Amino acid sequence: MSAARHLRLGRRSRAITEIAGATAIAQALALLALPLLTRMYSPEAFGVYNYLFSLTLVLVMIATVRLELAIPLVHSLSEVKALVRLGLLTTLASSVALLVIVALLGQRVDTLSSLDLSPWIYSLPLMVLLTGVFMVLSQALIHQRRYRSVAERNLVSGGALVAAQVTFGVFSSTSGGLVGGFLVSRLVAILGMLRLVRRSLGSVPSIPTSRVWHRFRGFAGRFTIAGVLNALGGQLPILLMGLWFGASVAGYVGVAYRVLTVPAALIGVAVAQVLLGELAETWRTTGVLNTRLIKKAIARLLPIAALLAFVPALFGPRIAGFFLGNQWVAAGQAAQLLGLVAGISLIASPLAQVLVVTERSGAMLTIDTCRVALTLLLGWLAYSSGASPTWTLSAIAFGLALTYFGYLGAVWQAVRSTNRRAAVD
Repeated sequence: MSAARHLRLGRRSRAITEIAGATAIAQALALLALPLLTRMYSPEAFGVYNYLFSLTLVLVMIATVRLELAIPLVHSLSEVKALVRLGLLTTLASSVALLVIVALLGQRVDTLSSLDLSPWIYSLPLMVLLTGVFMVLSQALIHQRRYRSVAERNLVSGGALVAAQVTFGVFSSTSGGLVGGFLVSRLVAILGMLRLVRRSLGSVPSIPTSRVWHRFRGFAGRFTIAGVLNALGGQLPILLMGLWFGASVAGYVGVAYRVLTVPAALIGVAVAQVLLGELAETWRTTGVLNTRLIKKAIARLLPIAALLAFVPALFGPRIAGFFLGNQWVAAGQAAQLLGLVAGISLIASPLAQVLVVTERSGAMLTIDTCRVALTLLLGWLAYSSGASPTWTLSAIAFGLALTYFGYLGAVWQAVRSTNRRAAVD
């Protein structure tokens, strides 16, 4: 291996370590604060917050039109600037439209589930707006390989979330404290990233946003549908369990997600951001995928995935009862069922960037459609037959696990076919 190649691999490895390390610290702070938060807020309060957070993750895919995914793929900074501007505009317009919809529907929104979402449903457009801006600015930093800045952002955002939710909880035990903490953390991260992005792109010559929209509108359309299905598939346990069994159950499932899938998602996103930036560079210059980098990512994620799968299965209820309080034992039971899903998704989600780089949107769309359909079908069959929340959640988790394995198979096939074709050429 040449010295230059060795240096590049070392830099990539350090980038993954920096982002994952900062994310792990932020999540450690969140987990340390969770026993305090579960004693400040009730399961019902967590249920409403979890429901709004899940809706945010789905709706933001529509708000950004997934234009942020195209940012690391372009060459010139002028195109980056145009894509950032266009992504922010679509996010703002979508959030305003959502605000109008929420204001018009008002009380009817609550009838869609057994949760009483008022008045916190009116914070949903702002949650979507800030999350969309957060995503667009993050990809601008990834394009410039400012991985350390992304790591610092994760750390600051996680600390702000904990501090704000604890502070608000002193004055109010309603869902508003949890929602307010989320908004503060997003705003703090955005302000930090905005300063860096403006410094690097402020003097760059502008090009019409219509030019980049014309180039990427098909890309955006395909990945918007895929993004909505992907986010919906991941959030269905909370959305369906809240819809069918109420706020308390949504609170238990949501806290289990916070301990399992949210840390897994954030660590996975940290790795995915590096993979997207580095795989895109190799793909642009050589037309092949860096399998060595992919294998390294898998090797680093596998031990964490094993812990996420097996520790909750063995000790979930006892851990929840001891650390969170006796009223949260049910969250430990939910974690027993969701641990395997969290472990598999930790590996599958970052590797899905292979499908983004190679523009295999059809494969992503097929798998995500199957995940939503299978999860809905299995969950509905269990619920409609009178199954308990535990058995219903088991059916949902089984459907999710199956489709994550499908993702791994699609990625493996993409790597093999792409590199085999490049070797022939």
